Amino acid sequence: MVASKTVVEIMTAAERDFPDILLLVKQLWPNDRFNEQKIKKVFIRSLKNRNQKFLIAKVDGDIAGFAEIQIANSLRRQGYSSQLGELVVHEKYRGKGVGKKLLEESIKFAKSRSCKAMSLSSANFRKIAHGLYLKHGFEKRDSTLFLKRF
Repeated sequence: MVASKTVVEIMTAAERDFPDILLLVKQLWPNDRFNEQKIKKVFIRSLKNRNQKFLIAKVDGDIAGFAEIQIANSLRRQGYSSQLGELVVHEKYRGKGVGKKLLEESIKFAKSRSCKAMSLSSANFRKIAHGLYLKHGFEKRDSTLFLKRF
């Protein structure tokens, strides 16, 4: 018996995709509390931002994951640089190429906007995701992430 390959479609997110994206955000950060109205407002504002892009991955019509890319000027990069803000794959679709496809399309989008680099941060325990990033040419940097909440 030949295993069937998962068909993953990547497209730009729309406002109607918010419920599925919220579910994925909660799956990625299960210990965080989210105000649904606030996060929806941020999502809608982000969809209108020329320097931000949300991609969704669909498998059999279901949203299986999403990625969020931000574009900014960078003095260090001497041009545009991109940040992969989130890349989340639903637990039931992990290991099926969804994350790979989202990452590849995110990189393609950043390159289309003349970005010189893409950066991301990932929790230390997400070893499988780290392998994906390394396979796609990301370098593990010796740095520490700092966060100050307001």
